[in-house]
Amino acid sequence: MLALGADVAQEPEARRAVDDAARHFGTLHTLVNVAGIRFYTPLADADTKEWEQIIGVNLLATTYCCKAALPHLRRAGNATIVNVSSVFGVIGRAGMGQYDTTKAAILGQASSDATSGGSACGAWAISVAPCVRSSSSSP
Repeated sequence: MLALGADVAQEPEARRAVDDAARHFGTLHTLVNVAGIRFYTPLADADTKEWEQIIGVNLLATTYCCKAALPHLRRAGNATIVNVSSVFGVIGRAGMGQYDTTKAAILGQASSDATSGGSACGAWAISVAPCVRSSSSSP
């Protein structure tokens, strides 16, 4: 086990964390990008600072970690990158436009990676879009 702290929305920190993990474990076979934040600001009211923060964490952090991990994953061979998106990156909803937009971008990034020949770069890139389901029952 290895605990690392990093602001992965900053490329040098993402690279340091990935390199530290690879050094600790000897190699990397899998990268799972799951960092995410959200704001509850309607799109019409969202300010630049919020957009920059949510894009930094939800989209750029994924990109920076993938970029940093690819050399390690290529050396390991038969590696996988899993980018966690959201069902709301597909269907969207009111009041969550910033979050939903960044999660849609994650889906697009993995799709682009796959059609660019993910296996050719030594790692398969996939996205998952979890959906929270709840059920209720009445007596």
